Amino acid sequence: VIRDNRELYRFDLSTAKDEKIRIDYDDGGYNIIEIKNGEIRISEADCPDNTCVKTGTLKSEEMPVVCLPHHLILRFDEE
Repeated sequence: VIRDNRELYRFDLSTAKDEKIRIDYDDGGYNIIEIKNGEIRISEADCPDNTCVKTGTLKSEEMPVVCLPHHLILRFDEE
């Protein structure tokens, strides 16, 4: 999980427990990241178009989940 080129979180989805993580921003905005059954997605956001929520679960290295208004990216590690 990256925001403005800074790593916020790193998970091994093969061993991660199911959880929800809320990320709050100084402007009052937020994203909720959900890990469930070894998958990760943005389950809720206050951005106007909710494209990040509609993208669904992170599935491949080529297609990250991005919330442009909050500069947040979910992507697989390159390693």
